[in-house]
Amino acid sequence: MIEKGIKDQLDSVASTLQMIQQSDECTDEIEKILFNQIGVLIFTIEELDNYFDLFNKFEISIS
Repeated sequence: MIEKGIKDQLDSVASTLQMIQQSDECTDEIEKILFNQIGVLIFTIEELDNYFDLFNKFEISIS
């Protein structure tokens, strides 16, 4: 449950940054910064998936 909440929040932040990046008012400099931040968020979400999977397997093997 917590995993889904964390991932949903990060997905929401990435979506918001994408909307800002795609707006007409976004300058090229800001667009480049947002592109990098969105990439980091996506990488973080993927890494969290790996950590949560590892944690769940560890928790099952202890039981």
